[in-house]
Amino acid sequence: AMIEHEGKTYIFVDTAGIRKHAAMVRSGTKLEQQGVERTLEILKRTQVALFVMDVTRGITAQDRHLAGVLAESGVSTVIVVNKLDLIENKTPTSVNKMEAEVRGWLPQLKYAPVIFTSALTGQRAKKLFPLIDTVFSHRFTRLSDDEAHQFMSRAIVRHKPVKGKGVKSPKVESFTQRGVNPPRFVLEVD
Repeated sequence: AMIEHEGKTYIFVDTAGIRKHAAMVRSGTKLEQQGVERTLEILKRTQVALFVMDVTRGITAQDRHLAGVLAESGVSTVIVVNKLDLIENKTPTSVNKMEAEVRGWLPQLKYAPVIFTSALTGQRAKKLFPLIDTVFSHRFTRLSDDEAHQFMSRAIVRHKPVKGKGVKSPKVESFTQRGVNPPRFVLEVD
């Protein structure tokens, strides 16, 4: 569906769910396999994916699998937790707790923002478009060589490179950005 919002055009494509390959093979449904193949093809052309989850179901094995597929694809992602209207006695603390749970179960999408919405009531739906725009703009982030160096220095302080079979730890020679949309980096190690 094509949606106009504040002078911008957004194209939304509802894709088939993705189950683990083994489950699809066992089920033997060719239609489902074709749907999954179509979804994976669409992901290659997607700039921002909305990973919509049902808050009433909790986080399923399928959700975790799909999070891995999204992370591997390199597509920018917004985690949309739907049906907020069905949560009774919600408070800001309970929403923060739910977000922590989502992040705990989906560590491969730790970079993705999480928004809680209700498609039925429209609650927080207006916040979705600015969030999409922000995530999209991050695809074009370009770090200077100095910023990239500072980032790598902080990362090394937090997580010192581990020795492999040799006697000394690897030394990072350089870390540079090679492109945008999505941002791509090259790490050279001695």
